[in-house]
Amino acid sequence: HLNQHPMTGYDLKKAFDRGIGNFWTAPQSQIYTVLHRLEELGCVDKEVIHQETRPSRKLYHITDEGKAMLHDWLSTSHVPRKIREPFLLHLWLCGAIDDDKVLRFLDDTIDVLEKHLAYLEAIPGDRPEKTEDPERDRFFWYMTLNYGIRHTRFLLEWTKEAAQRVRRKEYADGKEGALRGVVEDV
Repeated sequence: HLNQHPMTGYDLKKAFDRGIGNFWTAPQSQIYTVLHRLEELGCVDKEVIHQETRPSRKLYHITDEGKAMLHDWLSTSHVPRKIREPFLLHLWLCGAIDDDKVLRFLDDTIDVLEKHLAYLEAIPGDRPEKTEDPERDRFFWYMTLNYGIRHTRFLLEWTKEAAQRVRRKEYADGKEGALRGVVEDV
């Protein structure tokens, strides 16, 4: 976002939440930590704007060195990492609790996923607006939204199927009950 125009840490947080919140979380404290590190590296300059009735604002501008670093990073392949998902750890341990509790956990997860999917599908079509090539930037912004919607739909469908399998007590079939329909020789 700093590549588009100068922003404060607060502005960056709002832009992150609006723009990439469906696949990346950035707590306010982390944003300021990264901005400070980028400033030390010479990738951003900080402009302090004094205000009479409010605390001073710190407006960050990307430097030429920062643009070069961004372009290098964007030109590098990034293979998706192994997942680290608390939901799956929770499910993995569900053998220790009774079906009612497992189903409550899965049904609650389904509810959260349905609400998140509705939120993603309702995101308005007005991003990004202040760039050199807004249509091209919109395309890439919407490709990440496309991913978020598809990923959430997959999780929702998968979680509903997991709940159905628990209701049918397919766990009695062990590995076969879990992998039926996914692995051919099961």
